[in-house]
Amino acid sequence: MLASAPDVVEAAVFAVPDPTYGQRVGTAVVLAPYEVPERLAVVPSLPHTAKRASDRGAVVGLYGH
Repeated sequence: MLASAPDVVEAAVFAVPDPTYGQRVGTAVVLAPYEVPERLAVVPSLPHTAKRASDRGAVVGLYGH
């Protein structure tokens, strides 16, 4: 699914050793150079509106500074 995302040129998923769980998931992603984000936040969840759509304003407020 990740490899089929727009602007993802190539992707690989691999195991990363973890002392608690044995293994966790790692990912390597190749993006077109103009698509590489300035910032990447790995978060447990994203805010949503009352209609369950992504709340972009709240995302910017939380992670855009």
